[in-house]
Amino acid sequence: MRALALLLALGFASALVAQEKHNALVKKEIDDGWLLLFDGESLIGWPEADSKRTKVLEGALVIDNTGAAGAAVLARLLPFDSFEITFDYQIRSPEDRVVLDLGSTISLLRATAKKMLWHAYKGEVTPTRATRGGTPFSISLAKDQVLALRNLKLKPTGLKSIYNGKDLTGWKVFPDKKSKFTVKEGAINIVDGPGDLQTEGKYNNFVLQLEAISHGPGLNSGVFFRCRANEYQNGYEAQINNKYLPAATKEVVVEDYDAKTHALLGKRTIKVAAEDYGTGAIYRRIPASKQAAKDGEWFAMTVVASGNHLSTWVNGIPMVDWHDHRPISDNARKGCKLEAGHISLQGHDPTTNLSFRNFRIAEIAP
Repeated sequence: MRALALLLALGFASALVAQEKHNALVKKEIDDGWLLLFDGESLIGWPEADSKRTKVLEGALVIDNTGAAGAAVLARLLPFDSFEITFDYQIRSPEDRVVLDLGSTISLLRATAKKMLWHAYKGEVTPTRATRGGTPFSISLAKDQVLALRNLKLKPTGLKSIYNGKDLTGWKVFPDKKSKFTVKEGAINIVDGPGDLQTEGKYNNFVLQLEAISHGPGLNSGVFFRCRANEYQNGYEAQINNKYLPAATKEVVVEDYDAKTHALLGKRTIKVAAEDYGTGAIYRRIPASKQAAKDGEWFAMTVVASGNHLSTWVNGIPMVDWHDHRPISDNARKGCKLEAGHISLQGHDPTTNLSFRNFRIAEIAP
C-alpha cells in the first residue's frame, strides 16, 4: 500500500496519457526490430532487481528507496554490443538526482518542472563504446528517492542479412530427411518433416532477428542455434508452437543448477498455458513467459546468445531470459554449449508448413 501511495504522490500523469498504450510496440517498431526491456507486468530480464525496493505497479517499474540506509540500484546486463534505447521516467521531486550508467555513458535523470511529469530518455551505444561481454544498464537512487520507469525499448543495431530472399545460398539441407525447403515470395517455406535447413556459417555469440508464420493451427517448428556440425538438430532450440491452453494448467519440469559449481540443485514443476513450451521458449529448458504470436500471422522473433545467457523475444515481448548453469559441454543437449555452431530451421513432422524471412544477425563480443 505504501508503494501505491507513493505512485499516487508521483502523480503518474495518468490523465495526460490515458489514451496511450504503454509498454507495447506498434507494428512498425516490431518490423524495425525494437524490443521491450520491460513488459509492464513482470521483472523478467531483471534478475538483479531488489525485490524489496523494486515493484511493478500500474504498468510501471517502480524503484522505491524510501527509508533505506543507502543507495538503491536497478541493474541488468544488456547482451548487446550496439543499440538504441528509449524509456520514460518520472521522479518524485525536482531536487532528486538519479544516475543512469549505460556502459561508458553516464547520465543524470532529473525532473525539470515542479509538477511531476513523465520525461523521455533516448540514448545510443556503439561498438566502440560497448563493454565487452555486454553493456551494463544500472540506475542508482539516493536515500528516500523514488523512480518510475515505463516504455523501456531497445533496438539492436549493426545487424546484417544472412538470407538473400531469392534462393538458399548460404544454407544447406541436412541429407536424407523428408522436409522440403523452397523459396516462395521471398520467404523460405518448409513443408513435411522431419528435416533440417542449416546455415553454412557458424555463430557463437549473436543477436538474431527473423520473421516466421505458421500456416496451420498448432504446428511445430523451431530455430536451432550453436548446432554441432554434421549432426541433425543438435543445438539449443528457440521453440515455435503457438498452441496454448485456456489457463496455466500444463506442468513443465525445470532444472536448477548452481551458477558456480554447476551442480544440479533440484527440479521443480511449474504450470504454464503453453501446450509445448510455447513460441520463444528454449525447448526442454525454460518455457515462454506468455503467448505473443498467433498461427496464420507473421511474427518477429529475436534470439540473443551471449555466453551462457540466452534471451528471446516474440513480437518484441520478452519470452525468456535464462542462464545455462549446466556443466560446460560441446553438446547443448547435455550441457552448456559455448562454442560456435550452425543456425538451423526445423521441419518437425508431416504436418509442418511454415515460412521464414528477413534473417539478420550481428555477432557480439563473448
